[in-house]
Amino acid sequence: MENFLAEITEKSLGVYLDTMEYKKRYFVNYFPLKYTPFFSYEVLIGSKGISAADIVSYNSSAPQKTRRVVDRLKGDIPAIRVSRIMDEKKLNEYNIVKATVKNDVDKQALMDLCYDDIDFVVESVMQRCEWLALQALSQTVVSLTAVNNAGVITEEAIDFGLPTANKEFVGGAAANRQWLVANSATCLPITDIINICSEARKAGVMIKHIVMNLSKFLDFKASAEVKDFIYGILVSGAGITPGVSPTLKTINQVMRESGMPDIQLIDTYIDIENSDHDIVSYDPWLNAGSEDKYVSFIPELPLGRFLHGPIAAETVKDPGIIQKKTGHILVQSIAQQDPVQQKTVGLANCFISFDKINQVWSLNTESHTAW
Repeated sequence: MENFLAEITEKSLGVYLDTMEYKKRYFVNYFPLKYTPFFSYEVLIGSKGISAADIVSYNSSAPQKTRRVVDRLKGDIPAIRVSRIMDEKKLNEYNIVKATVKNDVDKQALMDLCYDDIDFVVESVMQRCEWLALQALSQTVVSLTAVNNAGVITEEAIDFGLPTANKEFVGGAAANRQWLVANSATCLPITDIINICSEARKAGVMIKHIVMNLSKFLDFKASAEVKDFIYGILVSGAGITPGVSPTLKTINQVMRESGMPDIQLIDTYIDIENSDHDIVSYDPWLNAGSEDKYVSFIPELPLGRFLHGPIAAETVKDPGIIQKKTGHILVQSIAQQDPVQQKTVGLANCFISFDKINQVWSLNTESHTAW
């Protein structure tokens, strides 16, 4: 069956996808896309570090070094799917618009109508990839529930294997050490950062970045210790203590010049639509209880890969299906009868490979007793 939208052909769809610039996502910096021909993955956890070669006398054999492999993380690459339907009402609207095209503005309106669902399915798959990556980065686990996923629901969280020794909580013996605006006079974020970076360094890991969301950053920069640390370096001996909190740019300048990791902010929201088609916007950094308590201390990027595998539909040749791939996403435009509708589908087989999970430290900023 021929496509109901004459403007969408394999050639035009390919040109459109190749030239379209979609929203930039955080996940590609932390977990760049990488193709794999397999439907499962196996990651060596704990294979970090290169020990120095030994100095030996001439005519001696080379000392053998151990392979520091602590564990293996295995899993299957899941399928990510989304579809959108242009029903009879929308198709009638398309025919009306097409019949009344008179100028470039009308032509653009027609193209927007034709390609709106194409854009939607591409962005939708990318949003799910973003959600997966940011959940892994902030929680070090991923839980699929009826609230955050209309498809598969996992009985147990998908755990990427953060070592117990890398799970931290704020120092001190009182709740007033927690990173909260209410504790701005008593919390000690700089002290906590120094302690964790020192602990990581002793384990052979250099922390390069501290990752948090915007709401936690507001708690962080309100701290008197943060202000004293930043302004104590920037402000001369005049004894001035500015009341305003420092900016991210100023904080990172001072922290880098002090030999400390910089701060990377995650500031985004993702719409999740459940099986009842209710849509709620979520901060993907938050846990299931809508808490932003975790801050991640990470080494040099990338932290792993976003593995994407082959899609069976790519090999199917059906005259009723127009399809093209953009990155790791296969886009299909499918005409159907009874009822008459034009379906647009986005497909990807992909998941996170968190290769450096053992080089990550996670701080619960809202507890002084437990991670």
